[in-house]
Amino acid sequence: MFGGLYGKVRGYVNHISERRTVGQNEVLDVLIGYTDPPRKGATEGEKKTVKASVWNYASSNGRDDIAQFLKYVKKGDQVTLAGKLDLNSYEKNGVPTSMIQMNVEEIEPQPRPNGGASNGNGNGHASEQHATAGVSGNGNGKASFDNAALDEIPF
Repeated sequence: MFGGLYGKVRGYVNHISERRTVGQNEVLDVLIGYTDPPRKGATEGEKKTVKASVWNYASSNGRDDIAQFLKYVKKGDQVTLAGKLDLNSYEKNGVPTSMIQMNVEEIEPQPRPNGGASNGNGNGHASEQHATAGVSGNGNGKASFDNAALDEIPF
């Protein structure tokens, strides 16, 4: 519905579903909660949820992006995700509603509030393996799921 709009969301993992199979591909759905900045005159922002889908495509030569996502991200973790956005409209209890859905292409776990990184190394920073995953010369420190050059890197 957004016509190929690409976006980024930073929020907290509220729910991680079980892996499921769709055709020949696997998908893991994750609900990310975030709060919009307050509107003029308001004291609090509106709470929103994005349904983010991490895919293992049959054509990915055995690379398991879902396992790598689960290795670095747990429920309650703060994370920044980027990918293609779509608007999913449906009815809930007879009331029309909608939710933004994202097909995840990049993931950037944030340090945990207790000082440990999402991978559990305890120093407040992602491990060198994760911090350099997806770099491939661009230096952005983000894991990119659709970069063919990264087939031997976990992401």
